Amino acid sequence: MRNLLDSAKDNFDQVETYRIKETSTQMQLQNSALQNIDNSIQSAISLRVIRNQKLGFAYTRNLQSNEDLIKNAENSLLGGVAAGYQFPHSPLVEALESYNPGIEQLNAGVIAEECQRVNNYIKQHTNAETEIYAGKNISSIELMNSHGTNLTHINSTYYLYFSLMYPGSASGISYCLMNMGFREFDKVILDKLIEKYQAGRSVVHPESGAMQVLFTPATMYALTWRISLGISSRSYYDKITPIADKQGVRIFDQKLNFHSDPLDERFPGSRPFDDEGVVCHRHNLIQNGVFEKRYNDLNYASRLNERPTGHGFRASMTSLPAPALHHLQMTPGHDSFEDMVKGMKRGVILESILGAHSGNLPNGDFSIGVAPALYVENGRIIGRLKEGMVSGNIYQILKKVDAVEDTLYATGSSWLPSILVDGVRVDI
Repeated sequence: MRNLLDSAKDNFDQVETYRIKETSTQMQLQNSALQNIDNSIQSAISLRVIRNQKLGFAYTRNLQSNEDLIKNAENSLLGGVAAGYQFPHSPLVEALESYNPGIEQLNAGVIAEECQRVNNYIKQHTNAETEIYAGKNISSIELMNSHGTNLTHINSTYYLYFSLMYPGSASGISYCLMNMGFREFDKVILDKLIEKYQAGRSVVHPESGAMQVLFTPATMYALTWRISLGISSRSYYDKITPIADKQGVRIFDQKLNFHSDPLDERFPGSRPFDDEGVVCHRHNLIQNGVFEKRYNDLNYASRLNERPTGHGFRASMTSLPAPALHHLQMTPGHDSFEDMVKGMKRGVILESILGAHSGNLPNGDFSIGVAPALYVENGRIIGRLKEGMVSGNIYQILKKVDAVEDTLYATGSSWLPSILVDGVRVDI
């Protein structure tokens, strides 16, 4: 990396080198049968260069020659992509405990045994078809640039994701466990999921209409995806967000609080800098329903004359950074999931959804299929909807939120609770 940086510096105004290495073990279990085990080591090196405020980029998964990579980056300058920003000088970052050394000794046999234990427990208590994904990941990043930045970071993640699917439906109740190291799945949580599954075994056909909808953490991304687009500096620059002029204005119910915090060591994946070397910090987005701040990367911070917020992340090993709302958290509320259900007069619990991409995303519109939804009347789950559609607009339905759950759950790179919203259109 140092040799590559030194070799490239004389040819460009600014140079950045980025290397990532990932070591992973992952497996899949279906109905007690192990389907596959995959052990992999992947790595990539990318080179980002700027000359005369134009951007060049190249990457390789197998660096054979510094000169070839530099030449490819130089050739890409011909595309004329504007780059009016400076790579940051970030000499010091906060050290985080994001790596559990014990994960090195965690082998596929131990993970497979835990998958079978969870599967056997579910099979003993339900007729569910099961699908389980589990594994571990160790990721290390090294980033250097011509302004003196030289940063490294490593993190570890163990995960176990499973679904209790209603026979013949390919849909059911799911849950995801994430931790920095191995942890046995808690039977108390399993029992709650099994109870929920059993309550939804019967298929019901209630009337369509506006009703309460309980978005579980697994389906919250249908909302947070649209929120993230609405408050992005990229959407503001492209003039596609309906809340461009709403900073400092209450746009949601005051129960809703969102922030991103890559420094939060309670959750796996914490990191002190983004994929551009900008130092991360807690960034308040929505506070008491008020739109506080946008988020950006170096590119859009420069275009809008904003301070970089440390949200420049790469979607893959070989892509350029872009504004991304990783490490999103929602402040938990005061109600247990059970109390939220008891407070429902008539509505559905969204356990899984289809078509989250449908609708005008930046505008906040959604129209999503249920897969499945549990139907509730007078505080009791009486069955499940085999099919149905939930639709609306986040800037309308989130103006009044009935309840926010008191617990956060892992949902990809976010940590979210369930929320209960009234007056949402459900077509059955």
